[in-house]
Amino acid sequence: WITTITGTGEIEYSIGGNNWVTAGIIPEIANQYFKWIVPDSVITAVLRMKTTSGKYIVSDTFTISRPLQLEVGYQCRDSFLLYWNAAGPSSYRLYQLGNKNLQSFAETKDTSIQLFISQHPSIYYAVAPILNGKEGIRSMTININAKGVGCYFKTFFLQSQTASAAIFTASLGSTFGLSEISFEKLTKNGWTSLQTIAFPTMLIFSFRDNQLLQGENRYRLKIKLTNGSVMYSNTEVVYYLPVSHVVLYPNPVQAGSPLTIISNEAGRYELTFLDATGRVLFRKLLNSNLATINPLLFSKGIYFIKVHDTKGESFNNKLIVF
Repeated sequence: WITTITGTGEIEYSIGGNNWVTAGIIPEIANQYFKWIVPDSVITAVLRMKTTSGKYIVSDTFTISRPLQLEVGYQCRDSFLLYWNAAGPSSYRLYQLGNKNLQSFAETKDTSIQLFISQHPSIYYAVAPILNGKEGIRSMTININAKGVGCYFKTFFLQSQTASAAIFTASLGSTFGLSEISFEKLTKNGWTSLQTIAFPTMLIFSFRDNQLLQGENRYRLKIKLTNGSVMYSNTEVVYYLPVSHVVLYPNPVQAGSPLTIISNEAGRYELTFLDATGRVLFRKLLNSNLATINPLLFSKGIYFIKVHDTKGESFNNKLIVF
């Protein structure tokens, strides 16, 4: 404050029009400040100072609030969802970056809003609570492209793998408009649902497959929206080699198509490729768990592969090219 008054004083506050409560004693009013630990509330308040002469000096009404945490629920091709934590009995004012400054464009009583990119091309947004007509502390301005949220999907990955199972973790940005989420596996009959959750209410999920197939296992998530739209996550691949330590697929392989090789340990195996007469064509050291052979190296026929294990073992395999 600014004043010519001297002497001690007292600071009081009133929250929401209630009774006055002492905030503390001012040792010297001429110092023109007082450190106050603000109540943990989201509301409007008024301060008043009582001087030694008994005079009261009253402040304007102001807001007490914490900055809201603005997040991105999803970011699709035509629209995106913003949401934030509730701030008591209030409405909320949304801001977007204009040519130079943040500009308000909407007020809502909800704690989320769906925006269409055609109407809101900006990537910078903020939100503030409105308490009894007065604006509270505005959130940090976020870049929606920097939040790492796709069209509902945030993450989907293999968390761990045991001798007989694969465990996945997934997270969504929002459940707004979501009718179901399915955990799918690619089988010989196409993509098959292993687990479906109708109208999910949580954002983090755990999925498990206890029936791994030898070789490559592929998984994805599928979500359906209440408007009928369907979306898919990234595809996760799990390699399972309980019997053969090195697997070639597809086998038989069509001439001109790439041949994929997976192994259970990088740098452990060397492959020698021979034609039907026993002539050595080439050798390849598997420096990674996944390798691809140039399709131009093979014409139609039968080939033999000798797998040499650096730990002393070796075994043979056969490749058919049609």
